[in-house]
Amino acid sequence: MASADLLTLSNDVFRTYAACVTLLSLKMTVTAWHTVARMISSGGYGMRNPEDLIAGPATPQPKADMIRPYEPTERLRRMMGHDLENNVPFFAVGMVYVLLDAGGTTPLRLYAGSKFLHHGVYLTGQRHELRAAIWTFTSCTFLYMCARVMMVLLL
Repeated sequence: MASADLLTLSNDVFRTYAACVTLLSLKMTVTAWHTVARMISSGGYGMRNPEDLIAGPATPQPKADMIRPYEPTERLRRMMGHDLENNVPFFAVGMVYVLLDAGGTTPLRLYAGSKFLHHGVYLTGQRHELRAAIWTFTSCTFLYMCARVMMVLLL
């Protein structure tokens, strides 16, 4: 494909990349709002900063233990951390993958799909082995994309 056509909607790889990045970004944003909702529904538990204990409209009667770890919000924070560790590099390498015409849409779809699956099993507190298996699949898909990019660059 001519380089001028790589970043157009007529390029299935770019279209897929754009959809994956948008959906993963939405998932990350919804997770952040889910964290806020958990803190509100718990009466303010799960906050982290000392200044959150200053009385105000959101916490009219703060308690010292409100800034202690609260598992429902900590789980969501860990999920956000996973997304930042994994999705940000995917966004960058994915764009290079598109620009270099390094391959088809399958790795993009597999990466995004497995990230949503990982989100579901993490949110529902599934065993480590299941989470690790899905993470490994996601990571290997990303590494495949990196290898394809490097092959184009070096060959």
